[in-house]
Amino acid sequence: MASPIVKIIKNTKIKSRLFTTLLLLSIPLFCLFYLTLTTQNRAIEFGEKEIMGVKYNYILIDLIQTYRDSLLLFHKNISDQDQSDFSKIKPTIISIQKKEKDLYELNQELGSTLETQNLFSTLLLEQDNFIKYKDAQNPYESQNSASKILELLISLNTHVGDTSNLILDPDLDSYYMMDITLIKIPILIQVSTQVEKIIFESILLKQISQENLITLFTLYSQINATINQILNSYEVSYKYNPKLKTELESRKNVSLININKYQDELKTISNPTNKEINISKLENFTNRKFYK
Repeated sequence: MASPIVKIIKNTKIKSRLFTTLLLLSIPLFCLFYLTLTTQNRAIEFGEKEIMGVKYNYILIDLIQTYRDSLLLFHKNISDQDQSDFSKIKPTIISIQKKEKDLYELNQELGSTLETQNLFSTLLLEQDNFIKYKDAQNPYESQNSASKILELLISLNTHVGDTSNLILDPDLDSYYMMDITLIKIPILIQVSTQVEKIIFESILLKQISQENLITLFTLYSQINATINQILNSYEVSYKYNPKLKTELESRKNVSLININKYQDELKTISNPTNKEINISKLENFTNRKFYK
């Protein structure tokens, strides 16, 4: 005896059967189309946030370097006899103000998407303090405020890397480039800033203690390890995207010349067994820059 379903099929016209068959076949096709569309939309959204992150961090990195320059100038200003002379710092201050304006306008546009509101509010408060101390021509407080701003900018750089998906880039070449920009370079800036703070303090005291020599040697080792990690990241990026080598290698090599000179001098200065360290060598080192 035939089942009810078989009877229904036999009694159904051929057109209805074909329609039902096509309908059943279309369900998995529709599901596949939906999943493909959803995946593509997520990829587009992911890419758009990455573009935002690159745009934001481009200004941030430039501002971080400029604030670091200002720290060096404040250090030198304090070590000079005439601490009220801010004339050498003025061009850097003007550059800072211009870049801060650009960052403010960009944050108005992208801050909500990149979730920078809290960090940026803290940054604005400290920038107000910096302007106050700078207008009062107070090099000590200006230096302290610039140090705090530098730390906030580095934190903002890391935060934007997270919220914009830059640090999660699935392509290995981009991933390692972001590792350099978002992690390794900020480490170098922080460590080298600590180095120069100790150097300038030693110049003011006209001597460098054994404790500071040990600290400097530790910082030298950290710089050396970070540079090696950066070079390794470059090599991995070049392997998976050979075009990057054509675009970046010459600039990397120029920077590496300055980096090597910086490292060599720091190694000599920070060697605890070196008995020939004098103030003039420390002063010469303050003119050395590893990032240009």
